[in-house]
Amino acid sequence: MAEYTFRAAGAITIGQAVVITTAGTVDHTGAVTDITIGVALSAAAAAGDYVTVQLSGVTEEAICVASAAITAGARVTGDAAGAITALGTAAAQTYGVLGVAVDSAAGAGSTIRVNIKPQSWTKPAAA
Repeated sequence: MAEYTFRAAGAITIGQAVVITTAGTVDHTGAVTDITIGVALSAAAAAGDYVTVQLSGVTEEAICVASAAITAGARVTGDAAGAITALGTAAAQTYGVLGVAVDSAAGAGSTIRVNIKPQSWTKPAAA
């Protein structure tokens, strides 16, 4: 498990998916296409506060808040509010993949563990 401390660009809560906004600064994701770098392990009340981010590996606790139901094993990303969501089904859409859900989420507000493996992935166009 790799962790790093960044300055926050705004308020961030524990378990939100985060992206780099400028060198050394992170914010929660703003869209499923954002290239996520990890999950916030600490909270930042405002811009300029420090936040610790897990960059890889399985979150030790179920801290990632789901935006909807998620099946264990699904590829996940951060949504517009930094919540964890399964990748969509739109063909030829590029997603900023956070990783793979270790647990299933029953619905919005459920907390799960995620195996963090940030990457970009484009869903193939329909044949």
